[in-house]
Amino acid sequence: WEDLVARDFFVSSDANFVLRATRLAGISADRDSARLTLLGKPVTVRQVDPKDLSVQVEGPGRHFVWLPEEVLQTADGKRLPYRRHEAMAKYQGMWEKDIMLRFVQHMMEPLVVPLSSQTQLLSSMKEDIYRALVFCGPAVSSGFLEVAATHQLTSKAFHAADPEACPVQAQPGE
Repeated sequence: WEDLVARDFFVSSDANFVLRATRLAGISADRDSARLTLLGKPVTVRQVDPKDLSVQVEGPGRHFVWLPEEVLQTADGKRLPYRRHEAMAKYQGMWEKDIMLRFVQHMMEPLVVPLSSQTQLLSSMKEDIYRALVFCGPAVSSGFLEVAATHQLTSKAFHAADPEACPVQAQPGE
């Protein structure tokens, strides 16, 4: 991708596409007005960020702005052969090895782990920075599965079928 530096392109003239691609690339909306002034205009690539494959371009009037690579096109209107899913995987905006390792280990575990004791819960959560999700009851509900899937990247989910394994105990009279 470094071969893009100093090359001339045009920015797509589709404002919705440019803004949508910008958000998907993790680029903030702070300079969207500057991006929109470059729609359909010629630009020169000045830098490439290999982490998210965004490019800093210089437009008419020496306007500098970061854009996702996929909004660039050649003079004949062809888009670059790039798709956002080809960029390196990024977890929680981080690239550090320990965070990525924890992410991979987390994703290799079952969506909902059977919980046999409160000790197991404490042991499993010793290294985690996020809170656990625990369903206490005989059968996991579809709603809990949906919540577990939604928060799978950050929170471990457990199922305590045995009331003794549940970390929340009912108070007398409840």
